[in-house]
Amino acid sequence: MKGFVLAAAVWSIAMVTFGGGMVQYRDFLSHDGKAIRGRVLRYDARSRKVTIERDNRKVFTVPIYAFSDEDQTYILEWEFNKVFLSDSSFRIEAKRKKMDTKKEGSDYDYYGDSIDSKKVETFGYELLLQNRSSSTLKGLEVEYCIYYEQETSGRGKTADEEGVRHGTLDVGSLGPKAKRTLTTEPVSIYTYELDADWSYVDGRDNKITGKVRGLWVKVHMKNEEGKVITRDFCMPDSLSNSMAWAATSAHVGRNK
Repeated sequence: MKGFVLAAAVWSIAMVTFGGGMVQYRDFLSHDGKAIRGRVLRYDARSRKVTIERDNRKVFTVPIYAFSDEDQTYILEWEFNKVFLSDSSFRIEAKRKKMDTKKEGSDYDYYGDSIDSKKVETFGYELLLQNRSSSTLKGLEVEYCIYYEQETSGRGKTADEEGVRHGTLDVGSLGPKAKRTLTTEPVSIYTYELDADWSYVDGRDNKITGKVRGLWVKVHMKNEEGKVITRDFCMPDSLSNSMAWAATSAHVGRNK
């Protein structure tokens, strides 16, 4: 099941934008002290070779250790940022799963017949992180919010209460071509319904229920210089347009 991926970077680096736009060059320094003005086109983590385009448009490929230590750090950071922010290199997917269904005891009339039904359903999400690149992604951490709502029945009216479960998952490193499956904490929604022959004298609805609205995931990565980059994933795509990110849980209904 696909969702919307929004890349938000909390970092500052002089480089060409991945989606196009104005090309920006920087000064690289070789280990023998020669200055070269250019930009990184590619980095191969397996061969540890980097391809540079000079400001005169000439292209060359050399081992990364041909550059100064500072430039090597820059090249590795460039590679990690490029991989992490690219949906084709680093995939985030999610699937909603029903974890449990419990029917609770009914109430009965004077003759011993059932007058209602009660059910609690529990849902969670299975997350898939997939590194399709040849680089290792380090320092990964997942934050997530599951948004849900629960109807409540009061005197003559039914109201919706909105809840959110916030959680974190420590991923650590994700090696080249590696996958990691993670599972969130669950949320529960409650359904209560009177049988057809019964109704409330105050006019309230005969049925109350809840629903899971969706999932918002933030995957954080700390790069070589300790700066944090964040990828956002929403399911459904439009969730971030209608909901605000929550740093803490706000439970309603049967959730704690």
